[in-house]
Amino acid sequence: MGNKRQSIGRIQKLIEAAVEDFMIQANIVPKTDLGADVGSASFRFNNIYTGDLHLQNDRGHYIIIEEEEYLSIKNVKTGKLYKFVLEEIVEEVGIEEDEEEEPTTPPTRKWWPF
Repeated sequence: MGNKRQSIGRIQKLIEAAVEDFMIQANIVPKTDLGADVGSASFRFNNIYTGDLHLQNDRGHYIIIEEEEYLSIKNVKTGKLYKFVLEEIVEEVGIEEDEEEEPTTPPTRKWWPF
């Protein structure tokens, strides 16, 4: 047990000494299922760089897949594959602050069954 504690202490010192990047060539696995978080409500990570994103809890199991021209999501439980429908948002330009805008109906959203 003493050797494990010494190893853990050395690893902690290395992590604390790391100024820029912490790089590993291994898996990071929590000791128990759903037993650890990445970041917290107060200290969040800025970006997550990943390949396909696997999401699983007691209600569902999905994989978000980046295709060349679109994103898709696979329901692993049913085997069904869905395509994200993305619509480009173009900001309107040239509206003066003094001008009153005509009221518009908000766009309808398409909700998909997943």
